[in-house]
Amino acid sequence: MAVTLVDTPTDEAASGTATIASMARDWAQRASGQVAMREKDLGIWQEYTWERTWELVLDAANGLLALGVETGDRVSIQSEDRPEWVILDLATVAVRGVTVGLYPTNPTAEVEYLLMDSTSTVHFAEDQEQVDRALEVDPSKIPSLNRILYTEPRGLRDYDDPRLLAWEDFLELGRRHRRESPEAVELRMADARPDDLMTLVYTSGTTGPPKEAMLSNANVGYAISVFLGENGLRGDRVPGPGDLVLTYLPLCHVAERIFSTWHLVACGISLNFAESIDTVIPNLREIQPTLLFAVPRIWEKMHASVLIRGSDASRLEMEHRRAVEDIIDFLEIERWRRHPVALLPYGFQKLVELGRALAMQPELLMLDEPVAGMNLEETEDMARFILDIRQELGISIVLVEHDMGLVMDIADRVLVLDFGEMISMGPPGEVQREPAVIAAYLGDEAGFAAATE
Repeated sequence: MAVTLVDTPTDEAASGTATIASMARDWAQRASGQVAMREKDLGIWQEYTWERTWELVLDAANGLLALGVETGDRVSIQSEDRPEWVILDLATVAVRGVTVGLYPTNPTAEVEYLLMDSTSTVHFAEDQEQVDRALEVDPSKIPSLNRILYTEPRGLRDYDDPRLLAWEDFLELGRRHRRESPEAVELRMADARPDDLMTLVYTSGTTGPPKEAMLSNANVGYAISVFLGENGLRGDRVPGPGDLVLTYLPLCHVAERIFSTWHLVACGISLNFAESIDTVIPNLREIQPTLLFAVPRIWEKMHASVLIRGSDASRLEMEHRRAVEDIIDFLEIERWRRHPVALLPYGFQKLVELGRALAMQPELLMLDEPVAGMNLEETEDMARFILDIRQELGISIVLVEHDMGLVMDIADRVLVLDFGEMISMGPPGEVQREPAVIAAYLGDEAGFAAATE
């Protein structure tokens, strides 16, 4: 099915049109050091700050301009979810191109149809498997396709098709263009209009050839307002920079695009790319996302896993789980239980550490400077919980702490050390009146020496 799009003029000022590319640029300007994306490489989560992300988008956008991409040209992407997908998508919109997403599982026949129907000019193929599918298409059937980008070079060393261009070489091409024409991308972005076609989203093709849904900048802007506005689907719960999302469904699917890319640029969440669909559950444990979008199959898999683990749990495990729930109630951290620990206020992070220690059901609990770095309110809360642990749970506590006031308030017996040497031991009231202790805390070396003779 061939489609010709005739753009209709609009009276709205082009320079005022917000796009997903301009939103990304705005985040880079106001929150350059904030993490925009993460991907796992060799077992370690690598971070992309907004500054780094936007620099890569500018390099890619300039690369597209260097390849001759004009307003309305199609740039297709066939890849698993990865940062390059988002970067190229934003770069394409920045130069007023049209992103066309293909499923990474589309076979050669479907790749041929989609490249023909969309008249793609630049195609991103992630690895050898995706490159092979594009190269198997007769070039005469896709005359508009000038370049095939790839990011995984393994197996491609001996390929000699002149259309092939490695991702890093593509970015370097963009950097050269950027040095020669530093304002080119911004000028193209300034001309964006609400009725610019932004993306083609193809149907699955179950009842015939896939058909494209044509989404403009205005369509996307309205969708963002519905999903994220104050009167949107979440009501008062508007996502923000503190939110984490795990990205694992194909980005060519409009639902994942909405939840990942559009949320990223609209409200500054952090995208975390799952290693694969098979690692979603362990990646969920690692990332602990605050927002999760899933299709029924994923929810069913998670539900089944919970049921299986619950049915296999021993009596001892069930008792341990009940004990953990009691600890959560005891430490008053129920409202934080669904938040990633790293995003909690510092005082609550320390309470979680305390809870983990209590979950081991110790007879003796050693706390090493538990209030270090806390503000006054957090210190008072921690002191209250330490007293409750001793009085209500009956657990003996060894407290190592420099805060003399805290120690004197909650301890039964105090041991004072000065550079490893004991200078006093006894009830708090007696210890704090001893001249050696007073001299040591006041820094009076002469007085301390006299008191300890």
